[in-house]
Amino acid sequence: MPYPDQDLFGTKEEALEKAKVIGCYLDEDSFHQMDRDDETFFMPCKTHQEYDEALGQRAKVYLVYGAGCSGKNSYVREHKQDGDLIIDFDALHQAISGLESHNHNEDLVGYVFDARDALLDRVRKQGHNSSVWIIHTAPTKADRRKFIDEFGAEVVFIDTPKEVCLERASKERPQEWIQYINNWFDKFEPEIREHIEVPQYIQDNAKRGLEYYEQGFGGDGLVQDTIDEARDMAEGKVSHEKAKKMNAWFSRHRSDLDSDDADEFLAGTSDRPSRGQVAWLLWGGSINKENQMDAQKWAERYVATLEEEDTGERMSEITKDKVFTSTPKQVRPTPEHDIRYVANAMEYRTLEGSKAVISGYASVFNKKSQVLGGGFVEVINDGAFNKTLQERGTKTSRDDIKALFNHDTSLVLGSKRAGTLKLAEDKTGLHYEVNLDLDIPHHRSAFLMIERGDVTNSSFGFDVLDERWNVSDSAEEPVVREVLETRLYEVSPTAFPAYQDSSVMAERSFRNLAHMSGLDLNELIDANDKGELKSLLQQEEETVFNADARKRRLELLKNQ
Repeated sequence: MPYPDQDLFGTKEEALEKAKVIGCYLDEDSFHQMDRDDETFFMPCKTHQEYDEALGQRAKVYLVYGAGCSGKNSYVREHKQDGDLIIDFDALHQAISGLESHNHNEDLVGYVFDARDALLDRVRKQGHNSSVWIIHTAPTKADRRKFIDEFGAEVVFIDTPKEVCLERASKERPQEWIQYINNWFDKFEPEIREHIEVPQYIQDNAKRGLEYYEQGFGGDGLVQDTIDEARDMAEGKVSHEKAKKMNAWFSRHRSDLDSDDADEFLAGTSDRPSRGQVAWLLWGGSINKENQMDAQKWAERYVATLEEEDTGERMSEITKDKVFTSTPKQVRPTPEHDIRYVANAMEYRTLEGSKAVISGYASVFNKKSQVLGGGFVEVINDGAFNKTLQERGTKTSRDDIKALFNHDTSLVLGSKRAGTLKLAEDKTGLHYEVNLDLDIPHHRSAFLMIERGDVTNSSFGFDVLDERWNVSDSAEEPVVREVLETRLYEVSPTAFPAYQDSSVMAERSFRNLAHMSGLDLNELIDANDKGELKSLLQQEEETVFNADARKRRLELLKNQ
């Protein structure tokens, strides 16, 4: 199967499109083939050396953040060069509104977000031929790592004392900035570990690779970034971005160790390591056959840990106080999202080493649910997940879809973007498959509980984007809510049915219906409590099924 997050594509057309994005497209032959696990994939660029060089030559992106009045703009002005792109919320707002800098009009903020997001999307897809500076006040850990992962950004934290920021604000900014700055220092967590300590064997491998490189065994294909990062690694430092790259790089380059030169060096009949062996060592890997992938496994586990931290992070208090100059989007299931479950046999199997797989159906199509909220049943139509699976969890998308255990955001089992969670619609419903690493404690616990039969249900967290309500003339038939399109956040193996409290579920569903129909929300809830929901909808049927009203609601949700 293809691995688009690692640039391993199933067709040459996809590889050519990626070649255009990273800047190595010359003609329709700007791709090469890569063999992995007895499968052949297509990769961008004519050779793998060109591919590595193209990634190394992408625009340098800097994320500059700090408290209000900390000096972010001054730092950028001092370091930028002609032709650099600067993405600054305040400057965009000033250009759009015509107001003085740092005076914001709430009615225009949405346009500013759209403009900023469009610029970021273009940088993500097309790059830039010079440096890119992104100025941000309070990016969460998840935001910062997203900039690192998606843009290769270098994070610059402007660490200015609170007293200095307040003094500057009192002279240069509107009065409300004093409160913004106080809130920032009281609540925001600016620290981010730029480097992480790595196991000694990875440090030793990097040192050995550097020695061979200095002796001239590395070849011409090595880029300077790889050498610089190997020197950091030899000192026990690896950036988050590098750990992410290691996880994918080792999987792509495993075949580089399969050569006569490499075998002769390992056998001791040659004193010259192959170029592939030198590169492997520089990335922290061992060239001994029995533990070649140890560094990759370490990087994979570390990346999984990062995702768990990011998924569990919340910054809602700061958002409400308007400290952000850029509002982070909610990408996790919360009580504001719907949760449904299906009782369906789960499958499980162990693989080589510490790997295992669990699978099941998170949703079953065209099957009526139990009565929800006291007055209606729900049906998930086939195709309800089609669009969300295309849009979320891709390498270039903003949002991911996670596999969690029992909806607990601290217990991440897999990620669609990382390729450890596979989701697909079939004739039965929404099928999911999660690749587990039993060396991770909660992965092992989840697998054992499923294997024992303690956990047998699956569920999913979602929003409804489009729906249809049907009111039968038969007194015996309940009102039916058909879910036509969803936004999927997560799937979960779970021990117990995950239906929400009936009153919460009813209010959520009726809120959608109120948007669609123009009926009063409280009137809908009251009618449901009295057992009169069907009667009310029959009276208002023309309004309820008004296509224009449904369209307005769909557009409203999609633009949130």
